[in-house]
Amino acid sequence: MAADTFDDLTAASRDLAHITIGLGVLAFQKAQVQRRSIERAFSARRDNETDSSGTDPVDLIRRSLRQLRDCR
Repeated sequence: MAADTFDDLTAASRDLAHITIGLGVLAFQKAQVQRRSIERAFSARRDNETDSSGTDPVDLIRRSLRQLRDCR
């Protein structure tokens, strides 16, 4: 009977570890998707603004960071 309880505890611990690792992988993938989305948006905006107005890249970065901060 004690062996059954130990086996159940071992199985539950293993399941919990798999779930935790799976959630970590999903969170990492979501962060990657968001990072790539921000990179694409920044790149497109940089291309549009530098081509049309000759904006200083430092000012562009400052404005983009302000917008990201305001999105929170």
